[in-house]
Amino acid sequence: MWVGGKYSILKMFHTNEMQDVFIGCHKNNSQYLVLINYIRDETCVKSLEALDMKEISDNILYSNKEEDQIVIVTEFKEGYKLEDYLHNSHLRLSTRMNMILEYLDKISKYDRLNELIRNSLILKSQILVNDKKLSINEFIFIDHRVEFKDVIGKIQNYIRKILFTGLNLEEYEVRTIKEMESYIHNLGIEYEKYHRIQEIFHDFKKFYLYKWALK
Repeated sequence: MWVGGKYSILKMFHTNEMQDVFIGCHKNNSQYLVLINYIRDETCVKSLEALDMKEISDNILYSNKEEDQIVIVTEFKEGYKLEDYLHNSHLRLSTRMNMILEYLDKISKYDRLNELIRNSLILKSQILVNDKKLSINEFIFIDHRVEFKDVIGKIQNYIRKILFTGLNLEEYEVRTIKEMESYIHNLGIEYEKYHRIQEIFHDFKKFYLYKWALK
């Protein structure tokens, strides 16, 4: 049996009461690996069937409702792991700020998903860099225990990595670095004021424009 007419299941990768996730491949190329996700949680199914997932995720190859579950096939993105790229590239602070804006803009699309999927998606996804552009391996491993404050913690961690991994701090004023550190710290302790990723995106954009870029 071919999933979506193109993909074959190879082995189980992850399972719980809400979903089964398999490693698969394209029927014409066994080296072209994909993630095949059968989501059966009723709340998630109702949310997903009302959306065009290809408008939300950059690496959805196939999405369809089959009986009482949603089947999603996701490709594995190629690229450098974020930390490896940052360690091996001499990036100016302005470039790093733009990378953060790009990241937050990309994941803001997840606000259209229900909270359970959105939160799990951000926590399990992996940022890669390919041809100097960010890409995201978007893994939907649903977990009832995930709260939005956990998501903010993950976003906070990514912002810190993008800003400071491999950065030569001596090239910048102490005040500039302290302002960056203060923003990241406050994001974690003021998490209750955020309910959507887009709110974090807009706040960071204001911080970038008014606290640093326009100085």
